[in-house]
Amino acid sequence: MKSKHKPHYAWVILMCCCVMMGSTYGIEGGVTGSFFQPVSQAFRVPVSLVSGYVTVKGITTVLMLPLAGKLLHTKSSRAVLSLASLGYGACLLLMAASPNLAVFYIGAVALGMCGAFLTGITAPILISNWFHKDSGLALGIAMASSGLCGSVFGPLITKIIHIGGFRSGYLTMALIVLFLLLPMMLFLVRFKPEKGQHPYGGERFFMKVEHGEEILNCSLKRCLFSLSFLSVMVFGICLAFSNGILFNMTMLVNSGGFTVQNGALATSLALIGATFWKIVYGWLDKYMRVCTVVLLAVLTGAAGLLLVLLGAGLMTVYAGAFLYGSIVSLMTLEPPLLVKEIFGPDKSEYLFIYVSMAVQLSYAAAPMFYAALYDVCGSYRVSILLCTAIAMTAVIAGFLAVRLRRHLLGSAQG
Repeated sequence: MKSKHKPHYAWVILMCCCVMMGSTYGIEGGVTGSFFQPVSQAFRVPVSLVSGYVTVKGITTVLMLPLAGKLLHTKSSRAVLSLASLGYGACLLLMAASPNLAVFYIGAVALGMCGAFLTGITAPILISNWFHKDSGLALGIAMASSGLCGSVFGPLITKIIHIGGFRSGYLTMALIVLFLLLPMMLFLVRFKPEKGQHPYGGERFFMKVEHGEEILNCSLKRCLFSLSFLSVMVFGICLAFSNGILFNMTMLVNSGGFTVQNGALATSLALIGATFWKIVYGWLDKYMRVCTVVLLAVLTGAAGLLLVLLGAGLMTVYAGAFLYGSIVSLMTLEPPLLVKEIFGPDKSEYLFIYVSMAVQLSYAAAPMFYAALYDVCGSYRVSILLCTAIAMTAVIAGFLAVRLRRHLLGSAQG
C-alpha cells in the first residue's frame, strides 16, 4: 500500500499568516470607520477626537517594529506571537469596556504595540523563511486574505455595531482573535524550519545573476548603508504614497459630478481589485522579476486612474477604480519580495524591518498629502498625475536597486 505524500508544513504556515492578517489588519481595517460615530456619541466627544486614535495606533505600531523584529529573532517566536495575539484580543476587550475616551486611547496604544508583532513584518518574514519557491504567490495569498476577511466580516461587524453598539463590535473582533488566531499561534506557527525540515522549494535560496547563480555574501551593515538598499527604501515609500488616492477616492469621484454613494462604491471596487491583483501578481512573481511585475502593475493602475479622471461614465469610473487596485496591491506585496531578491532570505528578515517602517509612515502621510494638494489646486487632476509619476518613480527605483546590487556582489567577492 502506497503512503500518501504529506503536505509541506510551509502551507500550514501560510494558513497561519492568512488568519493573522485577516483577523487583525483585514477585519479592523474594514470596520474602523464604522466605529467613529457610535464612539463619538457614547463618549459625547467630536468625531475628530475619536478618529485620532487611528493615527496614534499607527505611530505606535511603527515605533514598535524594531523591537518586534528583535524579539522574533531572539526569543521563542511561538511565545512572542501567542502573547501578542492574547494582548491584541485583550486590548479589543478594553476598548469595548472603555468608560471614557482616555481609557479608549490607552487600549488603542496597546493595540498598536501588539499589532506591530502581527500586522507589520511577521507574515513577510515567515513566508520568506518557509517559502524558497512560490514565495510571491504565498505572500500574495496572505496579503489578499486581509482584504477578503475585511470584505466578508466588515459588513457583518458593521451590522453588529448598528444593532448592539460599538462595544458589541469590539467584543466580536476580540472573540475572533482569541478563539481563532491565538490557538494557531500557540500550536501551529513556527518561525523557520526546525531540525530535519527544509523550506518549501529546497534547502538553499539562490539569486540568479547574469552568469549563473550566486548568494550575496557581504555584511549586514554594508547592505544597510548601500545605494541598493536606499533605492529599495525609495521603492517602498513611493508605493506607499501611490496608495494615498485610495482614501480620497470617494471625494475624487464626487468631484467628478457623481454621488458620494458612487464614490464609496468605487473605493470598495478599488479594494476588491487590490485583493484580486495581489493574487495575480503573486503568481506572476513566480515567473518574472519583481520590478517587471511592478512595471506591469503600475501601467495597469495608471490606466485605471486615467479612466477615473476622464469620468466618461459611471461604469468607466468603476472600471478605473478596479484597475487602480493594481497599484494599491503593490505596497504590502512587492517590497519584501524585492528585499529578498536583492539581499537573500537571511538578510531580508532584518532589512525589511526598516523598509516596513518607512512604508508605514509614508502610508499614514499619503492621504493628508493628496487632500492638501486638492485644497491648493481645487481638483484632483494634479493629484492623479502626481500619483502616477510617483508610482513610475517606484519602478525606476526598483530597477536601480537591482542594478546597484552588482556593487555589493563585487565587494563580497573582492
